[in-house]
Amino acid sequence: MKSSSIRSITLGVAVALGLTSPLFADGPTNDPDTKAKVSQIGRTLTRFTGSELEVWIDYGFAAKNKNEEWLILNVSFCGHVAKSVEIRRDSVSVRAPDGTPIPLPSAEEFIKAYPQLRSAYERATVAAQPLSCGGVGRRGLPLDFQPMPGTWISRSAVHVNNRSLATGLLLFEAVGGIEPGEWALVLEFDEGQLSIPFVLQ
Repeated sequence: MKSSSIRSITLGVAVALGLTSPLFADGPTNDPDTKAKVSQIGRTLTRFTGSELEVWIDYGFAAKNKNEEWLILNVSFCGHVAKSVEIRRDSVSVRAPDGTPIPLPSAEEFIKAYPQLRSAYERATVAAQPLSCGGVGRRGLPLDFQPMPGTWISRSAVHVNNRSLATGLLLFEAVGGIEPGEWALVLEFDEGQLSIPFVLQ
């Protein structure tokens, strides 16, 4: 996907002292000069690039539906090396502009809320952009952290490497509506926390 204006910003990664993590960037992550990169590659499309993991966030539906009670993101994860990177469902959250963390609801919570959010879910599915995380030729995996009722059993984790990608919707309950400002998709790893910012105008 091309954009006439590509804006890049740097993203610091919080990790435990003394650990190294090529997951986030090249070199020791406790080095303050080590940065990973986030690029704004479309009006509502952000890409994080680390040396092992790449993450795409399509937040177009959320940007156009801030009156919704659920923040819906179209997300794709892919790896850059043969060794798989594990992304656990219970490690995924978003951080609201006021700093409030909002965890990804469990499969049970999602199924219970589904009758109320079904319309938004279906519209978000139609609006979702195809995400070319890592380029062509990869084996696509459904993210399935929040599958629709009566379909697949919810995954507790996905594993991606340089031959695969995992794509799907992530839904977070935003009581009172979606607040404009800088949000972040947050992923917890053994090495530390990865926070990928995106802005809802």
